[in-house]
Amino acid sequence: MAMSGVLDQLKTAQGEQAMPNVQFADLAGGSDTAVIALLAAVFAAQRTGKGRHIAISMTHSLYNHMVMPKVTGKLISRFSGDNSNSASNNTSSTAPMPQHDFLGGALPCYRLYQTADQRHMAVGSLELKFWQGLCEGIGVASA
Repeated sequence: MAMSGVLDQLKTAQGEQAMPNVQFADLAGGSDTAVIALLAAVFAAQRTGKGRHIAISMTHSLYNHMVMPKVTGKLISRFSGDNSNSASNNTSSTAPMPQHDFLGGALPCYRLYQTADQRHMAVGSLELKFWQGLCEGIGVASA
């Protein structure tokens, strides 16, 4: 997880590194990728009669899931001219710190909100029509 950049995106409320209670590398980086590759190999073997060797890199597979933080990090940096929200001291890193990118809470249409009963509600209304519908439904002006 550290090599893929995912660990940099997991922080506590105080901004310290957090250890997730989900095995992201095992699940998204390993087993999901392996299942897809194995099914593709079985499909090909049924048609060609030939087997194939499959190598799965959990690091590389998990890195592929970092596409949104990296893309939005570049976009935010380009528009703002500010690279201070980078999650790493590595200047080649473009992934923004958690809560400083489009899918991490920087946009009001895609973040967690605390409710009156001290629970949380996840809002994921990236499309304008859904955001406007939500705002209308809860009686607030869309930002």
